[in-house]
Amino acid sequence: MIRILFTYVLPLVLPTILYFTWMGWIRRKISALQKAGQDIDHIKIKTPWIRLVLAGVALMTVSLVIIAVVGGSPADSDYQPPRYEDGKIIPGEMTPKQN
Repeated sequence: MIRILFTYVLPLVLPTILYFTWMGWIRRKISALQKAGQDIDHIKIKTPWIRLVLAGVALMTVSLVIIAVVGGSPADSDYQPPRYEDGKIIPGEMTPKQN
């Protein structure tokens, strides 16, 4: 479950969390400027949803590539599917190829 969180959810959600944190800071700054009597008509606040989604997809792609390069088994290994032996289920695994 934690792997799914770090691989899929966090890279998609992190840019949005950072954006809303930044927006909260900007709104507090604008509020302080208004209280000080300064002109804030030139400040425009728009939410760049397309950029946020693209940033999330880019982070997810980078994390998947890193996991594929760093983790995994050698290319010359065989997959042994899960099996039932002696009353126990043995999980699937990658084993070195036998010549």
